[in-house]
Amino acid sequence: MEACRNCGAPLTGAFCANCGQAAAVERITAAYIWRQVFRFFTHIEKGFLLTSWRSDPRHPFYWRSLMRRATAILAGLAGLAVLGCVVNRPMAGDWVVLGQRQVNDRADHDLIAVTSSRGDFRRIKITVQRASVDFHRVVVHFGNGGRQQVEMRNTIPAGGETRAIDLEGVDRVIRSVEFWYDANTIRGRRAQVRLLGLR
Repeated sequence: MEACRNCGAPLTGAFCANCGQAAAVERITAAYIWRQVFRFFTHIEKGFLLTSWRSDPRHPFYWRSLMRRATAILAGLAGLAVLGCVVNRPMAGDWVVLGQRQVNDRADHDLIAVTSSRGDFRRIKITVQRASVDFHRVVVHFGNGGRQQVEMRNTIPAGGETRAIDLEGVDRVIRSVEFWYDANTIRGRRAQVRLLGLR
């Protein structure tokens, strides 16, 4: 039995069952090259003419296919946009950063402005980084003109946070939060005070 010249497997047909090599290897001659060139230009794959005809902008199928592809792309982009909104939207029960300030021992009063577009919150708290801060009083200003004052009298160490402060009333859209403090900083260093809200 004749063996494949490429892998040595026994041949049982016109092609090797193991590697796909042709059983008969034709020598490359001028006649062989002419046959290959002629075959390339005269043998058309099935469906080639139909595909070419439908690719003509004058054919109705061209525009239907184009509209289907555009619709699929737009639907995919819209799905990604919705998914991004869902992923990035803070879930109920998550603390949201409303703003922050850099404070030092040269001042004793500061304010963090909060845009009304953030919505209303039922609790707030303050975190401190880099240096400890002595808080004396916090005043929450609401979008409806109301205010809530909270006496603190707490020293919050660096890396610590205040207790959660329950906000009073129904309309609790925060406009700004004022706080009075003493920052335990030296040599121009600053502490970072961050305001967080809970929906």
